[in-house]
Formats: sequence, C-alpha cells, structure tokens
Amino acid sequence: MPAAWKATGISTLFEVSLLLIAALVTGLAKQLAVLLLGHTLATLLDN
Repeated sequence: MPAAWKATGISTLFEVSLLLIAALVTGLAKQLAVLLLGHTLATLLDN
C-alpha cells in the first residue's frame, strides 16, 4: 500500500471493508445452506 494511504487512515478503512465483506459472504453462504437444506428436508417430510 502506498505510504499516503497509511498516513490518511485509508489503510484501516480498507482493512475494515475487507472484514465486513468477508462477514457478509460468510453470512450469505450460511443462509444459502439453510435454504437448500430446508428445501431438502421439507421434500423428505412431505413423502
């Protein structure tokens, strides 16, 4: 990273942004898993 970024705090903002994006992706992956498993379980229970 350029020295100017560190001097202005953009480095910290960049790091926080990466953490937020990682948390968002993890949350979406969990929601997708629940959605897929819930659909599968509902299909099995209907039989």
